[in-house]
Parts: sequence; structure tokens; C-alpha cells
Amino acid sequence: MSDWRIWVKRKFSGIQGQAVRNFQEANAACTRKNYAVALPLYEESLQQFRQLQQWDMVLPLRLHLGDVNRLAGDYAAARTHLEQAISLARTQKHNDYLDAALIRLATVAGLQGEYGLAARLCAECLQLEPLPEKELEYAATQFLLGSISKTMAEGRAHFERALEIYREREHREGILDCLCSLGHCTEPGQDSSPQRVWLQECLELCEPHEDERLSSYVLNNLGNIERFEGQLDRALELYRDSLRIKQRLDDEWAIAYTLEGCAALAAARREGAIAARLLGNASAIRKRLGRPLERQKQPEYDAVLAEVRELLPAAEFEVAWEGGRTLPVSLIVAEVMEE
Repeated sequence: MSDWRIWVKRKFSGIQGQAVRNFQEANAACTRKNYAVALPLYEESLQQFRQLQQWDMVLPLRLHLGDVNRLAGDYAAARTHLEQAISLARTQKHNDYLDAALIRLATVAGLQGEYGLAARLCAECLQLEPLPEKELEYAATQFLLGSISKTMAEGRAHFERALEIYREREHREGILDCLCSLGHCTEPGQDSSPQRVWLQECLELCEPHEDERLSSYVLNNLGNIERFEGQLDRALELYRDSLRIKQRLDDEWAIAYTLEGCAALAAARREGAIAARLLGNASAIRKRLGRPLERQKQPEYDAVLAEVRELLPAAEFEVAWEGGRTLPVSLIVAEVMEE
């Protein structure tokens, strides 16, 4: 073998080895939910595999980068990676990667309130040839369709389909997510007993220290049920328990939901200024993160906002709203804890 060929072999063998190590270290960081560490490792690994033209690794790396950027709140970067993954999967006729990329891009679109795009991507995913081993992708699509549904009833139907598959496959994470989301499908004036059962099952399945984030969502949803049933003191207890966990995890997106629940509670007590202040802060969080409220929750939010506006003169409402909007999240949470 010529010296040139030996040099090329050693060079690319070294790059490949480093690319694999970066990929493995990034996966380990993701397991620890250390996305700040995982992101540059995935990026470096992607560039190395592209240099080697190992497209069988480029595709999964695009998916991972889509996931990590989404979790980090960089939706533009997530979309770029996922759109490129879709293009490459179509070119190489990799339907197994194509459905995964479609559902991930639909998730990002749904989070940004682009419900039409999300629905179209889900529809394309469902049109791909169904395979027994792709049942979990089908369940994930149903779950996402539940999240972007226009009504609670429509969302509940999709979540129940997803839950059925996850139970059959004994997919713990999917089961937990579906139970929590089904518990979120509740409205004022309706029987919430099924939602309470789902949420209690979810709490029982949650592992201490492993599912804290999900537990905080369940507590918030239980607070909603208590509020709808007129148990305002109990609702506030649950909202506070939820906020303690969310604040510790720095989960501002989820904090916005609980602040809106607390605002509805304040409105029910005719505490208009407090309610407007809480709604203003939640609105600022959503605008900063680029994460609008789901369509199925919008009617209840609009009703609460209208109620709060009726409790205050217009000028007082604006002052309270603006005061909440400009207040740091930590301080508004502290106010809720001290009320």
C-alpha cells in the first residue's frame, strides 16, 4: 500500500473513531438530560460523519439534533435539522427515518402554534406503509394529534388511542405522558372523574427523583380539577406544590400554565389585580419562549381573561398586567407562595 493510501486510511479511521466517541458521549449526556453538553458533541459528530459521507449516521444525528435543539428551546435550529433529515430520508427512501423526522417536525410546529403544518405532517406520517414494528411511531403521531386538536373531545380521543398502544407495548414513558395529557383534557362544568383517575394512576407510576417534571404537571392538572369543582383552597395547595417543583427545575413553560391556573383562581375570588398580574407574567413567558397556549385551552383562557377585565377598570387592568409582565418569574412565583 502506498504511503498516500496509508495516510488517508489512518486519517479517516481517526475521524471515524472520534465521530463515534462524540456520538456516544452525546447520547450519555442526553441520558443525564445535560443537553448543553450533548449539543456541541452531536454537532461535531455530524460534521465528521458528513466528511466521511456516512449518510447512515448523518440521518440519526439530524434527528438527535432536532430533539436536543427543541428541548433547548431553539426551534429554528431544530426545524433546520429535521427538514434536512426529511429531505435526506426521502432521497434515500428511508421510510423508517422519514416517519420519525416527520413526527418530530410536527411536534416543533405544534409547539409554535403552526397547527395546520403540524396536522399535514402527521397526515403524511400516517400515510406511510404501516409496519408492526412502527406501532410506537403511530402512537406518537396520535399523541401529537391530541396535543394540537381544536377541542378537548378530539384531543382525548387521540390520547386514548395512543395510550392503548403504549399499554400493549408496555411503553412506560408513553403511558405516563398519555395519562398526564388525558388528565389535562378537562373543562369547567364537566365531570372530571375520569381525568382524576388517569392523573392518580400517573402519580402512582411516577418514580421519585426520576419523574419530577411529570409529577409537577400532574399536580397542576389536579389543581385545575379542584378549581373547576369549587375547591379553591385545595386547588391553591396543588398549584403551589406544582410550582415548587417547576421552579426548582427552571421549567418556565410549565410555570406559565400554573400561573394561569392561579389567575383563574384569583378571578374566582374576585381578586382582579392579582389575576391580571399573574396573566401578564404568564403571557410574557409564552411570548419569550415562543410557545403559545394550545388551541383546546384557549376558550377557557379567553373566558378567564374576560372575567378579569370585568373586575377592574381598564386603566387598573393595564397597570396590573404590565406590572406582572415585567416582573421576574421568580418574584411572581414567590408572590403566589406568600398569598
